[in-house]
Amino acid sequence: MEMTLSEDLWRNAMSDWQGRIASILVVALPMAIFSAILTGQATTHVSPREGIAWDMGAADMRIFDSESTMPAEQDSNGYELYPLRDRSETRNPYTRAEIEAVLPEGGRAIPFSVDNGPWPGWPGVVAELDLRDPITRGMYPLVRGRYPQAKGELLVTEGKYDAVHAALANFKPGSRFAETVKIVGVAVDIRRDRIPPTVSFPGTGLVENGGLWREWLVDTPGLIGWEQVNELNKKGLYVRSRSVIDGPSLPDQRSDSLDREYHVTEPDFSNTLIWCVVVCLALVYPCLVFLVHRRIRGRRKRLAISLILAIPVSIGFGLMCAAWLTPHIAESATGPYEVPVEPILAVAAVGLGVIAFALPRALYFHAATRSTGCRSSPVAIDDPDDTRR
Repeated sequence: MEMTLSEDLWRNAMSDWQGRIASILVVALPMAIFSAILTGQATTHVSPREGIAWDMGAADMRIFDSESTMPAEQDSNGYELYPLRDRSETRNPYTRAEIEAVLPEGGRAIPFSVDNGPWPGWPGVVAELDLRDPITRGMYPLVRGRYPQAKGELLVTEGKYDAVHAALANFKPGSRFAETVKIVGVAVDIRRDRIPPTVSFPGTGLVENGGLWREWLVDTPGLIGWEQVNELNKKGLYVRSRSVIDGPSLPDQRSDSLDREYHVTEPDFSNTLIWCVVVCLALVYPCLVFLVHRRIRGRRKRLAISLILAIPVSIGFGLMCAAWLTPHIAESATGPYEVPVEPILAVAAVGLGVIAFALPRALYFHAATRSTGCRSSPVAIDDPDDTRR
């Protein structure tokens, strides 16, 4: 009989520990997973301020020539404001000398010409840009190789390397092409709309007649604020200025875009938070009620403290996992590590709410089964934290 009692005590004690561990894991895992997802979403979103080096290197401005006689109306990112204007009255594109003539004294510009592929089936758009110039520093970080230094040399992003390499098999030298075209460098695959995946050295011929989009990277001795931007807008030029992007926002629609990534708003955390609530209500709550009621017999106050402490610990673990995993699984280059504080606090609040509702419910069921004599085990262990005597 004594042996049987010892076995029952041991079995109940093991069941109690297993139930405690399972209860903590039931709460901790969703907290860690959803905090990691939210942090990954915030980190992979790259705002214009965060991605300015990718878009315009070390330049002070990136100018887009609309080739229209109409003045340009733009937001802080250099995008045209809606509604779009009629630009049917065109003019000849500005030359390099004309662009530099409207810049502050000492300013210089280098052409950044973008065009569709040189023949059908070419992967993505192509650009002509002298990446040796310090003004381009940061736009195409090298993975291997070097930057193009002569006609016929290309740099491609890592994700387009195989496709461009295969496209070059169809290369046939012509009047507008260099005698040979080859890949000499591979760059980080940032995958941003403003960054063409293929860059050729000027004069290679992949960009025809100056390209479909004529842009300029500009270096100036001073800051280019809204006053100078407005003057350039009058000449039909859209301007992406480092000073405007990094400077204080204006109280109008021109600054709305500073928190956007190519007309995409800030990352939407609502779907993740909704799934967090659904998972916690549909899975965590019933599992926690069951485990506390059926598997745990003593020290429920300690269990409550353990569950509450598990929330910040598991969230911290999720944040560390996001910091390590996000750069490896992101589909594009990420911004700086960023923790969305408010959504993370919302996840913690959901976890605390589940605990606050689940524990009293489990104790109610436990009291009901004891009052009817329906115990899950022939031996009950009193709660040492229970002060009711």
